[in-house]
Amino acid sequence: MHFRSQGPHYNAGGRWTTPGRAVHHAATLKPAEQGREHTVANLWVLVFMGVLVWSGIQPKDYATWALEVAPAVIGLCLLWATRRSFPLTTLLYLLILAHCVILMVGGHYTYAEVPLGDWVRPLFGFERNHYDKLGHFAQG
Repeated sequence: MHFRSQGPHYNAGGRWTTPGRAVHHAATLKPAEQGREHTVANLWVLVFMGVLVWSGIQPKDYATWALEVAPAVIGLCLLWATRRSFPLTTLLYLLILAHCVILMVGGHYTYAEVPLGDWVRPLFGFERNHYDKLGHFAQG
């Protein structure tokens, strides 16, 4: 008796796929969808790089900045490497970008000194800056 694997495999086009899952690549998209996909990707990278550069300009502490920003940069590299073989939804890409921005802002100021947290503190009567809780919430 021979059992055929139902797990992930390479399809005829050389793309990694799972049975029952539509293969997503530029060749199957309509021209309007390709343009939208490229625009969203370009905006994503533009925002990411803009915040990354801003956060690296005179941060509170360069060692802290590097440690806080490293996961975002590693995430960017992983997303770039897997963008064709394992595409994500636009919503998921935007949520990942939001988390990266939270990390980069926290790295620039250190989490305890982010101005957003200072602004919210008197509004709710907090004794300390809770920006770190936003970061933990974003991590899930």
